Amino acid sequence: MTLIKLGTHYEFNNAFRNGLNNKIKFILTDNLISDVAELDFQNQIKIYDNFCQFFWCLCFSSILFYDKGIIEKHITTGFSGNIDISEKETKLAYDVFKAGIGLLHNCQEITPRHVFFELPNPYNNVNHEYVGKSNNVFCYGMAFIIYHEFSHFQFDHKSSTKENEEVADSNSFWTLYLNCPEEEKITANIGMILALCALIFLDNTMRGDENHPDSDIRLESLIKNIESEFDHYWGIACISIKMWAFNYGFENEFPDVKEIDSWKSYFHVILEYLVKFKTI
Repeated sequence: MTLIKLGTHYEFNNAFRNGLNNKIKFILTDNLISDVAELDFQNQIKIYDNFCQFFWCLCFSSILFYDKGIIEKHITTGFSGNIDISEKETKLAYDVFKAGIGLLHNCQEITPRHVFFELPNPYNNVNHEYVGKSNNVFCYGMAFIIYHEFSHFQFDHKSSTKENEEVADSNSFWTLYLNCPEEEKITANIGMILALCALIFLDNTMRGDENHPDSDIRLESLIKNIESEFDHYWGIACISIKMWAFNYGFENEFPDVKEIDSWKSYFHVILEYLVKFKTI
C-alpha cells in the first residue's frame, strides 16, 4: 500500500519492461540476521524476514522510548538524562527492543518466533496506539529499503561501491520525500531515518567498508536532506544510536544528553565522538 501511495507506477512498469522481476521475494529464515535486502543477479529484489522483524521492534521501541521515556518526562517531571525502564510503557519498549536484538549476531541466544507474538505486534495488537504508529513508520522505512535496491537496477549499478550506495540512498530518499502524501511526511521521514538506524545495529563499529559509507554519515546525509527545523528527527536518530551503544556496551562512553540544548546539537556531538571511536 505504501508503494501505491507514492504513485511511482510508471518507474516500476518501465523497469519491469527492462528486466526487473515484478515480484519481491520475501526470505523466511530462523537464523540470525546476515542480510537485509538485495537485488540479485536475476534482477529480483529480496528482503529478509528476520531483518524486518528486528526493524519493526526498533520502530516500536525507539518511538515509545522517545515519547514516554524522554518527551513526556521532560514536560512533566523533567528528563534526567536516562530512560527509566521500570515504568510500564518504557519497560514494554525495552522488552520489545530486547526481543529484537535477539536476532543480531552479538546476542547470547536467538529470540524464538513465538516471543514476538507474546509482545505487542501488528498481528494481534492492531488497535494498540504505538503498534499503529510503528506500522506506519515501518512501512515507509521498508519502502526506503526497497527503493534503495530498485535504484541499483534503475541506475544499472554493476557492483556495490560507496558512490553507488550513496546514489541509491539519495534516489530512494527523494522518491519517498517528494511523492508521499503531505499529511504523512513526518511519518515517512521518521521511517527513512529509522531504516538507516536499523542498519547501524548490524555490527559494533559504525564503520562502513570498501563498498559502503560509514553508517553515521549515511544517516546524517539523509536527515540534512529533510531541511526541517523539526528537532525530533534528530532526536529519534540520537535515541537509536544510544540504543545501539547500549546493545554493544558503549553507552557509558557517550556524551551526556543533559549537556545539550537541542537534539540536532547532540547528534553532532555524537558524530564528533564517533570520529574518534571509529579510529580505535
